[in-house]
Amino acid sequence: MKRSGRSRRGAPQAARAKPRQRTGARVLRLRTYLTPSVPRSLFAYLATYLGERLGMATDLQIETHHSGPPRNVPDPFSEGELDLGFFCAPPYIWLQERPDPPVELVPFGLVFDDPRGAGRPVYFSEIVVRADHPARSFADLVDARWGYNDRESLSGYYSVVQTAAEHGADATFLGRLRDMGSHLASLRGLRRGIIDAAAIDSSVLALRWRRDPTLRADLRVVQGLGPWPIQPIVKRRSLPARLKTAVVTAIGALGETAERRRALRRWRVSGVAPMTDADFDVERRALARAQSLERALGAPVSAGAPSPSAR
Repeated sequence: MKRSGRSRRGAPQAARAKPRQRTGARVLRLRTYLTPSVPRSLFAYLATYLGERLGMATDLQIETHHSGPPRNVPDPFSEGELDLGFFCAPPYIWLQERPDPPVELVPFGLVFDDPRGAGRPVYFSEIVVRADHPARSFADLVDARWGYNDRESLSGYYSVVQTAAEHGADATFLGRLRDMGSHLASLRGLRRGIIDAAAIDSSVLALRWRRDPTLRADLRVVQGLGPWPIQPIVKRRSLPARLKTAVVTAIGALGETAERRRALRRWRVSGVAPMTDADFDVERRALARAQSLERALGAPVSAGAPSPSAR
């Protein structure tokens, strides 16, 4: 998925939410790596909600260059810069692979309004082309020009590499992959004919269908890949135990009242559902296959370089 707010030359943008009551001087620092594809307003709502529930000020930061902490650079949780994060599964998996993981999974995930999900915290990679493109399946797109959001994303990048290799792609495939910078930029590239195909997070696409009805006339979905567990919410492992418990309790209660459920519908969110680390095993297997195939097709060894454009 993808992002909003760090300017290319500066620190992440921040929005401070003031609670109704404040029990101490501590500020809960949150960062989303999923904006602007998932609107900033959703995470601002979540930050305000958590601040009110916990009686704390909250500081929301918006990262636009990556879908999560890149693999080969110091992460903000180990550095003590962040308390809570929203990002794609591959960076979570990479952080969990460390001998001393700096994050823990919040055991709840957002549930988006998608009949295929049946109330589960899952999403899909929608393979999207222009409406006039002749493709009827992924197999018709192995030789196409692909756009992707970034190389920390399962939905937009690793799912495509894996599926392309399964359909007989050769080493030329990676040369036809273009880093667009975000799911929204990929949709713009499709409309303009810069690329032929892209894998778009299903929750992102559903929001865009609703907010831009003309998009349905210009683009169409060839097929969906998945389901994948929804992007994790993570907390810093070194947070005080009492605060970690309070954060988990608050997130678990997110959809408990009719008022909050009505508010969340603005972003096609119906609430939250339980998740465990084992839910990400399907993504671990998919990621391992995709990275192996990526290397076989000639990709660089390192991953996580900044994308060339703001999201």
